[in-house]
Amino acid sequence: MTFYEFIKIGKKPEQEFGKFIIKLNTASVATRYPDDLAKIQAAYTEEITQDMITKSKDLLKWIKTQF
Repeated sequence: MTFYEFIKIGKKPEQEFGKFIIKLNTASVATRYPDDLAKIQAAYTEEITQDMITKSKDLLKWIKTQF
């Protein structure tokens, strides 16, 4: 789901989750259409990737409490 889809169904995530949802959507487009794989690998280091995984798990927990 995108941030806007949450708003549309009346579920407004807190600001931190909202920003992360937007960041995650942006990352998914870049990784789906990798024009320059080396550039993507440089942008998404192991540390950044681990942080995104952790935040994704937290976001999933929040989503489960909403439905």
